[in-house]
Order: sequence, then structure tokens, then C-alpha cells
Amino acid sequence: MQKKQHGNKDMMTDEEKHEMMKARETIALGEIAIVKNTNKYRGSNDEYYLVYLDGLFAKADGEPAPYMFTVADLSQARTRAAKNIEDVRPMKERKWWQLWK
Repeated sequence: MQKKQHGNKDMMTDEEKHEMMKARETIALGEIAIVKNTNKYRGSNDEYYLVYLDGLFAKADGEPAPYMFTVADLSQARTRAAKNIEDVRPMKERKWWQLWK
């Protein structure tokens, strides 16, 4: 696989990112992991995108709650964000020691 170049930095390809998300066995709050649909019904997706959310979206006991999204769900959310870019807040900067996660 060939890496994409961004300035002078090597970036992961989409395939490499997909494989990395599939390989995650545990995830941090807000990280995405790809999980296989183990008890798949006919017409269901083969995999889902799992994320744990906190705050307003937490469980009743205050613990982060798991959410699973399809590619279509994420695509729709990305389109909504692109259409309403004025409402998108900036992402917190990562600390230098977090860049290798």
C-alpha cells in the first residue's frame, strides 16, 4: 500500500485506517472502532462503527454509552456538518505525545 503525502508527513491510506480501526480491541472515549456484526440478519450490515459517548449521551449511571453507526449514518452526519460549517466548533489540539495514537 502506498502512503499519501501531506506536506512532508506520511499519512495512512483509507485501507490502513480501516484495518487499524478493525484491529482495536479496546477504545477510548470518542475513538471509533469497526466491529463485525456477529449475529447478522439478512440485509444487515457486515460491520458497524462503534464509539463511546459521554455527557448527555451517557448511560443512566453516568458511564459512557456505546453507539453503533453504519457508513450511511456517518456519511449523513458528515454531509450535515459540511452544510452547516458555521456551526462546527474547532477540535481541541492534540498534545505532542498523543500524535502517535
